[in-house]
Amino acid sequence: MKIKHEIKMEVAANYKVPEVGLYIKKKVNVSQRPVIDDRNTVKHIMMNKVPDFKQHIDYKEMFYVLYANSAAHLLSIFKLSEGSDLDTAVSSKHIIQGAILQNATGFVLVHNHPSGNVTPSPSDISLTTQIAKCARMFDLELIDHIIISQYGTYSFTDGY
Repeated sequence: MKIKHEIKMEVAANYKVPEVGLYIKKKVNVSQRPVIDDRNTVKHIMMNKVPDFKQHIDYKEMFYVLYANSAAHLLSIFKLSEGSDLDTAVSSKHIIQGAILQNATGFVLVHNHPSGNVTPSPSDISLTTQIAKCARMFDLELIDHIIISQYGTYSFTDGY
């Protein structure tokens, strides 16, 4: 048995495989990071710290994930997708993957409605339910899903 194991290791060593890793572009002390547990803070961050979001808020739908630690301090902002004026594609797998790679304990979903109407669509509701279910499987918390427009904000947690 031991000989077979050594042969397998030798064969595996001859393959070249890519390495995957997570990197942080800019380190920020945790005490300087905002707490992202309410929609007003999240809207402020998106409108003032994410230029692409503010610039295209009325033009195309964009979907972001804000990852948080156990104290709800912001760890990172990830642009998941951008689409047309009507919708954008969202992958729950990529949302969960991002959380796991940086040891986040929770996250906030954020997207805009270019129409200005922040009322969640049936697909927004279905997506939120699906992602919350996936998050629970990995002991992650979906803190909130926030829809932002120039004219208002909707929080799934607050219900308005």
